[in-house]
Amino acid sequence: ITGAARNNLQILADGGEGQVILQGNHTQQTAGTCKFALEPLCPERAGFFLRDVAGVIIRGFTVRDFGVGPMSGIGEGFLLVNAHRNRIEQNVVTRTDMMAITLFNSSQNLVERNTFYGNDPDEPMRVGTGCGVHIQTSAALSAGVAEQNIIRQNVMYGNPLSAVMLRSAGSGNQ
Repeated sequence: ITGAARNNLQILADGGEGQVILQGNHTQQTAGTCKFALEPLCPERAGFFLRDVAGVIIRGFTVRDFGVGPMSGIGEGFLLVNAHRNRIEQNVVTRTDMMAITLFNSSQNLVERNTFYGNDPDEPMRVGTGCGVHIQTSAALSAGVAEQNIIRQNVMYGNPLSAVMLRSAGSGNQ
């Protein structure tokens, strides 16, 4: 989901909890452009990839098994890059190759009432460094600062590195 033409898009699952599943295949190494864990401009690493958009709402999905390979440490359920004022709510993200959701240079997003569990679990044939939420400002992407994001009323467990990680993030994240 990229560019201003996609602003204010609503993607709402039509079904009960756990009925609408976005299924990845992270067990197959992707022959894409991803080479480094912090290379955010790699859409094949995520279930939902939002870039340079605002006002998007994504609600009600189960997102699982996304990334470029279980030993890669590269993959998210949601990846937002230079994306602002979006709402990610009432989703479940599990068994990604790293993070449930990453906000790179993205501000004023609301991440609410989601469940993030078992992302890159600490088990054989896994890296074991998963997080629920990762908020980061990257100098390589000079289009903004990861600030004033609100992360609330989420359930996070079984993500071995952290529930929430802020890395060079801007101010006002809560």
